[in-house]
Amino acid sequence: MRSYIKHLFFLLFFGTLFLSACGDGQYKTLYHQTIAFPDHQWKNTYKPTFSFTIADTTQVHLLKMVLRTTSSFPYANLWLKLSIRGPKSFDTKLEVPITDPSGKWLGEKSGSVVNISKIIVNDNFPKPGKYTVVFEQVSLPLVIPELLDITLDLFETKGGK
Repeated sequence: MRSYIKHLFFLLFFGTLFLSACGDGQYKTLYHQTIAFPDHQWKNTYKPTFSFTIADTTQVHLLKMVLRTTSSFPYANLWLKLSIRGPKSFDTKLEVPITDPSGKWLGEKSGSVVNISKIIVNDNFPKPGKYTVVFEQVSLPLVIPELLDITLDLFETKGGK
């Protein structure tokens, strides 16, 4: 019995140590904000807006959008206009696939909620300063149902390029 307890302690101690070493330690979270959609609908006139500051332009930054839908979301994709305003600005159209052609969810599903993640930027920001990210729904119809919220995460990679 004593040998069993030693082995169990050994496994628990080193298992915990191993799992903590394998954590998501390569990224440092700089910004995290979630905006809920009123009535779980995204009207084309509603533009979720996020603002953050970039101080260190030598580091690689990862900007990630997470869109949460219900499992009743009726479309295979969503089209967005993405505007980033700041010392260096740009606009682009962004397709967010929700399901594959067979109807299988492309995100992580838990119960009736589906999380869809999309990397927007994985690079250095060219200039320091305040940046504002605006998402505009440009799909048809003009009101998209079954959308819960949108999250913007900004991570800094440890060690740069």
